[in-house]
Amino acid sequence: MTIWIRFCPRRRAAATAILAVAVLLAASCTTGGGDLRKVRPTVTNSLVGPPRARPVQSPYGAVAACSIEAARAGAQVLAEGGNAVDAAVVTVLALGATDPASLGLGSDVVMTIHTADGRDVVLDAPSFVPLRVRPKRLQEVTKEKYRWGDRWGRVGTTVPTGLAVLGTALERYGTLPFAEAVAPAGDLAQEGFPLGCYQRAVLGIHRIGIAESPVLSALFLGPDGDVPPAGTVVGKNPALARTLRRLARDGWRDFYTGRIAQAIEEDMLANGGWVTRVDLARVLRSVREREPLSFPYRDRVVIAPGEPWGGEVLRIGTGIVDRFPAEVLARDTVDRISLIAEAFRLAGYASSLQRIERGRLALPWIGGGDEPVAARLAPLIRFGRIVSLETVERVLVPGLGSHTTQVSVMDRAGNAVSVTGTLGRFFGAKAASPELGFLYNLLMSGFQLENRHVPGYPRPFATVRTGMCPVIVLRDGRADVVLGTGGSARIPSIEFNVLSNIVDRGMDLAEAVSFPRVAWDGGSEQMVYLEVRPPVGEGVVAALKARGFEHILTVGYPASATHRGFLGGVNSVAFDPETGRFTGVGDPRRDGVAVAAPPPGGQDRSER
Repeated sequence: MTIWIRFCPRRRAAATAILAVAVLLAASCTTGGGDLRKVRPTVTNSLVGPPRARPVQSPYGAVAACSIEAARAGAQVLAEGGNAVDAAVVTVLALGATDPASLGLGSDVVMTIHTADGRDVVLDAPSFVPLRVRPKRLQEVTKEKYRWGDRWGRVGTTVPTGLAVLGTALERYGTLPFAEAVAPAGDLAQEGFPLGCYQRAVLGIHRIGIAESPVLSALFLGPDGDVPPAGTVVGKNPALARTLRRLARDGWRDFYTGRIAQAIEEDMLANGGWVTRVDLARVLRSVREREPLSFPYRDRVVIAPGEPWGGEVLRIGTGIVDRFPAEVLARDTVDRISLIAEAFRLAGYASSLQRIERGRLALPWIGGGDEPVAARLAPLIRFGRIVSLETVERVLVPGLGSHTTQVSVMDRAGNAVSVTGTLGRFFGAKAASPELGFLYNLLMSGFQLENRHVPGYPRPFATVRTGMCPVIVLRDGRADVVLGTGGSARIPSIEFNVLSNIVDRGMDLAEAVSFPRVAWDGGSEQMVYLEVRPPVGEGVVAALKARGFEHILTVGYPASATHRGFLGGVNSVAFDPETGRFTGVGDPRRDGVAVAAPPPGGQDRSER
């Protein structure tokens, strides 16, 4: 086994948790154990080989997600005559029961839609800071024993908005009644689901916080506080099932103005949280329907959500690369890898400045004028050395969503939906109302607490910014590929890897998702993430360092399940107009799966 993790000396403190994982890689997927009274952050991690995505195909559509149970529920909706929006909403709601580490009723969700009649729209309602928030209290919590990555509890929760996005999408673009859309999620919450290897590894890393949470420990830990073997049925959540049944009966707005809203407020006030019914009612006025960003790449058109999501970084980075010959991207060279890393490094800086200056780019080495940002940045790139940046104050804190998740759906009518959602961190705040059963988010971690004069300060109603970027790629006016990923600030560059593999290298979808990736993390670590396996060799690391990329985290194989997840989880669906068939691919880096829609009215499913 080979795992390379390289940081400069001043990054050692940030790397401690990762290195702790590395020394425990010999643990198998079925290793358990430990006394709850002596709980330690033991990593129950399996060793895995390079990602090899397995495609599914159908002429009726496909669903790709990180849970087989949720993807099956969505695919069955397509078989029963529902459209892609119906299937996407059903899948996302079901993920709240089968992947509560990443999604649920407390989540932030953004949705990109392409309709069969050619309309493109983004639906979102960015989560926001509650009215009652006290930033000084947040500062105090940062100095106490809990860190953002641990169990802060309800004090770190922003106002949950994801359910309003899903409900609105269903009403405006779907065909299913909400009661039918939420029913599979209620069944899964009642029955539980088999624990996957990647999920098990996550449980091992976050075991202390889970053990401290009565709701989570009951859902996922054994009677002695151990992490159960993969395949064990976990997550039986009667409280969540009751909440979902109430939503089915009373409608999704009950979450914001009804009995559920009251229960959320009571739970928050009793446990130090900020969210009240006033905040929740505000969500109903916050859902937005707007045009996505639309930009070309070679012979395709990419649509993605603009601010406060990651679409602007993807647009600038893609625009930079589009100005280089396709041959540079088609060859397995250091130039290809460094171009992707450099393009998205520059895109991240430019996007941050645009946020601060509301569209004005004022870096002296870029210049001004009306020329597109990408056109001004691309000529600066020299393959021998990275561009020297002037000092830029990082007043915004990108990189939320250590376990963001993606759902991609296409139907036979030509509708396509890309949905990305997050709780902010694995298992969010690691806190839930025992009465309601869903986890609150930890999205307050995206705010800057030290300087009240910067845009990222947690003022009441300030909205969360994340790298989430659900993408639809169009070709000749029809949806060609639907994709998205988790990966925090790395999301836009990870997505570009797959897009370039398809467009520049002529790969099929499974090859494009499986191929080694390079990603730029524009968060506080400012580093390159690189998969080192054929055709990418170890010599690439030295070559990148020689060009000025100082901080490189490399993952070689066999690797642990969690290390493989550093490079995202691109769940994707594509359409081939020549064959009339859809191909679905779940990213094996994060146990992604795809389910092909069965024939109308059918029950048989093809799934991987």
